Amino acid sequence: PAENMETAFWLESDRMLSLAFTDKSLEVQRNVVIEEFKQRYLNQPYGDVFGSWKAMQELYSEGKIKAIEYARNESVPFFGICLGMQLAVIEYARHVCGMEHANSAEFKPGNDQNVIDLMDSQKDVKDLGATMRLGAYTCQIVTKQNGKATHAYQAYAKDKISERHRHRYEFNPAYEDRLAENGLIFAGKSPDGKFIEMVELEDHPWFLGCQ
Repeated sequence: PAENMETAFWLESDRMLSLAFTDKSLEVQRNVVIEEFKQRYLNQPYGDVFGSWKAMQELYSEGKIKAIEYARNESVPFFGICLGMQLAVIEYARHVCGMEHANSAEFKPGNDQNVIDLMDSQKDVKDLGATMRLGAYTCQIVTKQNGKATHAYQAYAKDKISERHRHRYEFNPAYEDRLAENGLIFAGKSPDGKFIEMVELEDHPWFLGCQ
């Protein structure tokens, strides 16, 4: 509903982690975020609708990345689905692997560190619907890492599963070795090994992302 849009902007802002949770301070910070968004993106000649949408995407993704960083550092349980997994990969690449410009081709086309991207076979497809993975896909789960059961295996108690998909962008396999060397566990893959389906962290109570 339109009356909830301002609240949505506020909830997804990059200020979430610094909020002081009192009624007064929440209301003040909420109004600051809303006003900043209006002044920067909405109060443009003729209404910059496309720019406003891109700005909302930026607030949305960067706010979630900050929340994911907090969950990783503070041992807060994290479960990211689809975009949640993709943003977890971006966060890890930036803050653990030193890839300052790590991002997704969905948000930064042409960026030189897109750890999330279209697969090569998708890039020349003109019909966007044809670039999506839709429906049930098989995932091969890694049962153990360094002698310990993975979170994914603990959750399913089997090494092969089938789950619903609905997404277009994938983990970029060009960065698999670099992230693995820095501790990211690729706990689930497609049977042919082409697609990363699950990522997790070993020394964390529960940190799991899946496509």
